[in-house]
Amino acid sequence: MSTEDRIAPEAVERSRPLVVGIGNRFRRDDGVAAAVLDELADWADRSDVDVMELDGEPTRLVDAWADRGRVVLLDAAAGGGAEPGEVLVVAGGDIGSVQRGVVSGHSAGAGEAVSLAAVLGRMPEELTLVCVVGSDFSDGDGLTPAVEASIGPAAAAVRSLLTDSATEAAPDRGVVGGVADVPR
Repeated sequence: MSTEDRIAPEAVERSRPLVVGIGNRFRRDDGVAAAVLDELADWADRSDVDVMELDGEPTRLVDAWADRGRVVLLDAAAGGGAEPGEVLVVAGGDIGSVQRGVVSGHSAGAGEAVSLAAVLGRMPEELTLVCVVGSDFSDGDGLTPAVEASIGPAAAAVRSLLTDSATEAAPDRGVVGGVADVPR
């Protein structure tokens, strides 16, 4: 699915789950969210899940998830002691604290959007961040090998989060302090 085929924020069915990929395809590992969205495209169509690709600007994120029940954010990050290619799953209330330890490739990102949405009373009922740790955020096309290898595990994490049984199974997924490391 190309960027042009992504659903525009104003055209979505608000009762459906939403997956938002944050990043820039032309900044190497920052493009991992778009690659995961591409991997999820057929599944999302069959599962009545909306997908959207955004640049991470907080007000656009808040507008995109307004009135949504379930939202999964996909983003790339660096730092925090995690190895490139690691997939972290972060519960909504912990996104801001994790984003302070793991640096997003954007000047503002998910943590700021969560803070803004909380102040405005526009938080989704359920918000989760699936974060892939990258190492190269320079200009250019293509992911580093470690990040490219994480596309499948990140997509599997999103599918797991949005299946009906995922909510019941969440405590067994190894989420500690709101953060789970997904095996590669």
